Amino acid sequence: MDVTEIAKIVTHQMDKLITTIKSLQGIKTVTMQAEHVLYGEAVYEAVRLYHQGDIDWEEFCLAASSLKEDTWDCVAFCQMSDELCIAWITERAKEGGRRTRNTKA
Repeated sequence: MDVTEIAKIVTHQMDKLITTIKSLQGIKTVTMQAEHVLYGEAVYEAVRLYHQGDIDWEEFCLAASSLKEDTWDCVAFCQMSDELCIAWITERAKEGGRRTRNTKA
């Protein structure tokens, strides 16, 4: 399954989730929806970088998981240039490598 198919599935699932939340939670829905929209926009940027060949699959997965953790990172990621986004992802990869080495020691 390629990234385009995954993106379509995720978009469909997020639409269903948003509809469910709206019917169940009223005012909290706006906050939840905003977080999902910001995350979706940031992941879209990462998908675009992947399709352009600027990042590989592992870097894309790392970006998606890192962005999921912090809404403010999503906002910043969407505002950065491609070069800064790639540098951000590279820095996350280095941090992940340091954590892995430290846990093995």
